[in-house]
This record gives sequence, C-alpha cells and structure tokens, in this order.
Amino acid sequence: MDHLAKKFSLRNRWLKKTLAIARSAPAELIASTTGISILIGLPVLSQSNYPPMVFFQPLAYPNYPQRNQQGDLVASLASNTDLENLVAEIEAAGLTEELKQGKFTLLAPNDKAFNALSDEAFDKFSQPEKRIKVLQYHLISGEVTQEDIDRGEITTLAGEAIAISQENNILKLNDAQVTSPSTVASNGVIIEIDKVLLPPGF
Repeated sequence: MDHLAKKFSLRNRWLKKTLAIARSAPAELIASTTGISILIGLPVLSQSNYPPMVFFQPLAYPNYPQRNQQGDLVASLASNTDLENLVAEIEAAGLTEELKQGKFTLLAPNDKAFNALSDEAFDKFSQPEKRIKVLQYHLISGEVTQEDIDRGEITTLAGEAIAISQENNILKLNDAQVTSPSTVASNGVIIEIDKVLLPPGF
C-alpha cells in the first residue's frame, strides 16, 4: 500500500504542478483562443495517406490539419490539457528554459501514456537523472528532415536513436503511435504520442 500511495501521490503532483503553471500563465496566453478553436474543430485523426513529414514539418503541408500556437514550446504544452504530466516533468527536470530558447521537435507523451507506465518504470523515471534522460529521449534538435525519414531513424538529445516507421498507415516512433495533428509553436513542433519512450538501457 505504501508503494501505491507513493505512486498516486507522485501522479497527483503532476496535476497540482500543472494547475499552478496554468494559474501563473500570462494573460495574453489565456486570452488567446486561436489554438483552442483550431483544436476543437479538428477531426478525429485518420493518418491514412498522410506523408510522415506532415507531422514533423506541418507548415510545409497546409492542406493537412495542424494546431497553431502563438507561443513557444512551453506555452504551447501548457495550453494542451492532455499534456499536463509532461509539463510538470519538464519543469521538475529543469528543462523549461531550454525549451523556450532552443528550436526542437518534441515527441510529447500524453497523460494516458504517463499513467500507463508500470510501477517499476515509474519509480525509475522519478529519479532525477533518469527523468532527464527520458525527457531528452523525446527531444530532437531542430527539424526532422526527409533524409531522417528515409533513413528510418532520428537521433535525440539523449544521444540515442528513435525508429520511424509506418504500419497500416499509422506513423510510429519506436512502438508509440502519433495520436493527433502536430502543434506548431514559435520555436518548434510538438507531436503527441500514446506512449512514454524509454531509452535503451533504461
């Protein structure tokens, strides 16, 4: 029971931290309805016949659905209620400022993905050095190129590669699936996925 209570407490911390971030968000971010209205109007994602690059460089494919935000990656993450756990963990790892200043492609596990972690994986992830390693495994510096797609893998900030593939017209990153149209932020792209990617040796 102690272990379960600890796990519940840690997950509850994600929500509390996210609520605190939301309360301190700039008024202009809260007032902006552009990204929200686009998000509400998006159809359920059907990836059939989507070129993979649609998700990595959505601005180059204006005929496909995408989410547009006026803020940086951190502000864009905070505006998505499905990514509350990720926002809290980025803050806990001390990566917030880096995500505001650099240009990245971020593979963003949603809240369901975090909650689906096994007890063992969750406990490891809660260790500071493991947390940073896992989060860096979800970050790609700059843009993913067609050359990366053709090669079938991308190198992350963790120094480890992630496999890119399509299975039944569904884009997969390792064994995670892309769940929705990408979000275009001022300094990068957010691609929501349904699993937390664990680096080799985790």
